Amino acid sequence: MVSDLTPDQRAWYDRVVASHYQPSAFAVAGPLGSTCWAPSAPPHPGLVFSQYPMPDGWKKPVDDDQVD
Repeated sequence: MVSDLTPDQRAWYDRVVASHYQPSAFAVAGPLGSTCWAPSAPPHPGLVFSQYPMPDGWKKPVDDDQVD
């Protein structure tokens, strides 16, 4: 799970997902038969780290203003 990642791993995961995985949406049946769109779930961390391994010693940049 994403919540089990260290801050450095989470920063790497966020960067890879933002640059290599485009968000997609799918139709969801809403109330009274209306259709709305919901975002797809983000990729599993295991998939991300197997396809884009985090370099040894990589650290979250100090100027990274993403909130953990």
